[in-house]
Amino acid sequence: MSGNRAAIKARIKSINATKKITGAMNLISNVKLQKERAKLEKRKTYTEELRDIVDKVFNSEHNFNHAYFNENNAEKKYILLICSDLGMCGAYNANLLKFFLEHAKPEDYINVIGTNLYKKIENCGFKIQNDVVSSDNQHYVNIKDYAEIAIDLFLRNEINEIDIIYTKFVNTVTFDCDIMRLLPLSSKLQENNINYIYLEPKPIEVLEELIPMMIKNSFYSIYVEAKTAEQGSRRLAMENATDNAEELVEKLTLQYNQARQAAITQEITEIVSGADAL
Repeated sequence: MSGNRAAIKARIKSINATKKITGAMNLISNVKLQKERAKLEKRKTYTEELRDIVDKVFNSEHNFNHAYFNENNAEKKYILLICSDLGMCGAYNANLLKFFLEHAKPEDYINVIGTNLYKKIENCGFKIQNDVVSSDNQHYVNIKDYAEIAIDLFLRNEINEIDIIYTKFVNTVTFDCDIMRLLPLSSKLQENNINYIYLEPKPIEVLEELIPMMIKNSFYSIYVEAKTAEQGSRRLAMENATDNAEELVEKLTLQYNQARQAAITQEITEIVSGADAL
């Protein structure tokens, strides 16, 4: 009986130590989540404004015809997958891998940002074009390089579309895998009733500059959203782990007290039995 109590006590001590770790990670993830979320809100505002400008310029140039809007006959597409480096974030990476396998083909041009799924994707028969790269602390100048590669491949008709697979941040407890198609663009953009007069440069020249800028910005904005979802997923996973640890400690403490009470009762019974024997 004493051995059983010692084992329960040791397990309670171990779980409490784990709870301290998950609790600390929960706090850290929450701070990082707030930081990434603030960055995401700023990026969304800029992205929406840039898209609105492109819409207005496009609608003023009715004869605009460019490869950005045209589908080609290429047999593969460009896919950028954004995953995490570390684990401890629930089903974040597992869901991404499943979603990726549903939408990608081995012949596609694949780039991966994040180390967690890199080898797993290779083991599934996909050839990744870039080297292993961390998903942490990436800046716009790094992310735009992937956009430039994708745009160049599209304009040379080597790919038929540009997609990004990532985890969409819905709210602090909901994160959904999503695929965003950036090229070809849809020609059914918003209509506006304002007629702009462009003297110089011409609308088509403005679009030649704005569309690549918009695509590069979208790459980075989606990256920021993926990192926000990652931190949210990790915070939620660590919060659940801490809560589960507390519940388990309560159950084990009850078991320990029951075992201790049983031992005391047995000792009293033995003393009383011995006294009766005298």
